[in-house]
Amino acid sequence: MQAIAHWTGRALARISATLGTIMGGVLAGGSVAALGTKAVVLVPALAFVVAMALIPYSPLVGIVFTIPINVEIAGPITVSRLLIVLGFFVAILQAVKGQMRPFNIPREGYASIGFFLWVAFIAVALPGGGLLERIGPYIVHGAIFFVVLAYADTPERVRLVFITLVVSAVGQGLLAVAEARFGFAPFGGWHAQLAEDRGDTEIRVTATASHAIVLAGFLQIVMVVVGMFILTARRFLVRLLLLGILGLLLIAWWYTFARSSWIGMAVLGFVAMMILHPVTRTLGLIGGTVGFVILAAHSFSMSAVIDTVESLATLQSASKTAGVTAGSESFSWRTENWTAAYNMWVRNPLTGVGIEQSDPQMPNYLPRGALAHQFIAHTSPHNMFLMVASEGGTPAILFYVLMWIAALRGIFRAWSVPDLKIYAMTLLVMASGHLGTFTFNPLAREGFLIMALGMALGR
Repeated sequence: MQAIAHWTGRALARISATLGTIMGGVLAGGSVAALGTKAVVLVPALAFVVAMALIPYSPLVGIVFTIPINVEIAGPITVSRLLIVLGFFVAILQAVKGQMRPFNIPREGYASIGFFLWVAFIAVALPGGGLLERIGPYIVHGAIFFVVLAYADTPERVRLVFITLVVSAVGQGLLAVAEARFGFAPFGGWHAQLAEDRGDTEIRVTATASHAIVLAGFLQIVMVVVGMFILTARRFLVRLLLLGILGLLLIAWWYTFARSSWIGMAVLGFVAMMILHPVTRTLGLIGGTVGFVILAAHSFSMSAVIDTVESLATLQSASKTAGVTAGSESFSWRTENWTAAYNMWVRNPLTGVGIEQSDPQMPNYLPRGALAHQFIAHTSPHNMFLMVASEGGTPAILFYVLMWIAALRGIFRAWSVPDLKIYAMTLLVMASGHLGTFTFNPLAREGFLIMALGMALGR
């Protein structure tokens, strides 16, 4: 009887394995037929979900890893949106089952609850297109924020988040270099359209991000993390490997030709120099003084400074290669964009114009004689604070600013703890770079990651 039972068990196992293989093949084939080459990410994504369901604390890794993977699956559904939201629910499920500690929000996160509840209320209360499409980005922001805040609860898990960011960025870097050098853009959608528009002479990479600027913003904060690992590495070979990774990310970042990210890199570089060592602090002060003198020499006109900087041969070549507008024109467009966003907020102080409604409403709020917008199309506010204020009103921007204050307080609180100081320094530099870049761009996921890590570290 035991032999029969053993034989039956082996037979059932073989049948199950065969059926699983067949089903996997059917799924893979059907995915390719329905979605084209974008399906290459679907099967690994499903495996990712299974892994998250089985391994405690894996949703933390899965959510962080997929932040930049914005490959479209169908309509507004992307790989990152799907996996991040699923990861959030898997984290709650594991907490309920006792695989992870109970899901709770510390005091530092109270303002964030107000922020996301208010955003949800505005999305429901004010009309304007599909509700899920409008509120979808904030669902993703919330999933990233709350999972990281709740479960990056030890120095080891903060370090795990940093390692995950580096691994994810290496993949983005390799894709970006392949895209720049070989025209490799297999994921369709916006990426394929961009590749077709720029032809054979222009290069501006996106990898799997939704835009070149978004990729640049992600890569720049990960370069800070890699720098931290280089400074703390004890083995020469590990340091050498990390230097190679830093070089890869720097090349990929350059190929984005995201000029607002150049500002972010300058800001994070200055902050890093100010906190690393007395010698670098002196150099940072000298650099800051030189920058102030240059600005004064141009009558404190940012447009004039941009024109002078872009007259350099290397940057002229870069602008031509990327196929972007002149920097002064881009800055003029942004000032008009900011004025319109401010007008939206002032004229609708309580609710703003509605979530994801700033773009269609933009023409109604532009200042008179908005010349740059006659040549460059309007879009959502290119300042993350003005975007929140214009779309969600005063309560939204108040909660959002309080979130940043809580994150910075957490970073400075952790600064005094020897085991946490290096992480606090890293997060401060990451935050400064992010604020420098996205003062000139719309809201991005990485900001919610940084805020959550800052609050978690302070706790």
